[in-house]
Amino acid sequence: MKIIILLLLLVSFETSASEDFSIEEHFTKPVKIPAPISTYLNKEMREDIALCEGVKPEDMFEVKTIHLNKSSKTYLVKPASTCLCGVYYCPMWIFQMKHNTAHLIWDVSGTGFLEVLNKKTNGFKQLKELGGAAMHGHMSIWSWDGKKYIEIHRQLYSRNNAKNCFDIETFHLKNGKLIRATNKCLDELP
Repeated sequence: MKIIILLLLLVSFETSASEDFSIEEHFTKPVKIPAPISTYLNKEMREDIALCEGVKPEDMFEVKTIHLNKSSKTYLVKPASTCLCGVYYCPMWIFQMKHNTAHLIWDVSGTGFLEVLNKKTNGFKQLKELGGAAMHGHMSIWSWDGKKYIEIHRQLYSRNNAKNCFDIETFHLKNGKLIRATNKCLDELP
């Protein structure tokens, strides 16, 4: 009986855990890229794709179904080839499929990590996106506005060698704009 209860607790914990995705790791259980998404990305990324020598167009992107709410079918897409990436960053996109049409609902030109949070806004889970290197980077929280994801919180950090600390700038969404809220110099990153 104790084993069954423990298993039930583990299963409920696992289903409530957030999902996270790194540019450095391949998706587990990837899916085939839907044709409308492939068409969109091949058009939008045409110039960048042309620079990727030796990579077939069908091998250019990785796709994973993610669950942002109970009813919508959404796909997270990232490059499968590093030729579309910078040293620490890659673009990522989230598409929502409606009646065989791909709707871009979130995208960033450069990130290193995406976490689908359990907290919801307007019925959709929030997103936490991170990117950076040892001396600089960012963290952003994205929230659903009813049509697409918008950035509601941003934290930028950079190493300040003159003060021997990390400058941390925090921004919050106010009246539709990200407004600088704080600027601190911390000995180490939070």
